[in-house]
Amino acid sequence: MALITSADGLHWPAAHHPLVSLRELKVDGQHKTVLAHLERPFILFDKNGRPQVLYAAASIGEPFKNKSDRIAKEENSFIVSFGLN
Repeated sequence: MALITSADGLHWPAAHHPLVSLRELKVDGQHKTVLAHLERPFILFDKNGRPQVLYAAASIGEPFKNKSDRIAKEENSFIVSFGLN
């Protein structure tokens, strides 16, 4: 996930420090999981306007890759939260 900025809403260059997160998760005590997707970021702010949590949609496998009626659990998408405080 990368950070981009815009002064006019038309042109979106990369920010000075654009890397927000690699497409991987590391949970304490577990191995690293490489993600197929990490997208749709959303920031939750507290009542004073300070960022508290960054949420993003993620998936381990490629959703809709399997054309059958059954979707494998690793192909489902889920929400990841990153504490910012």
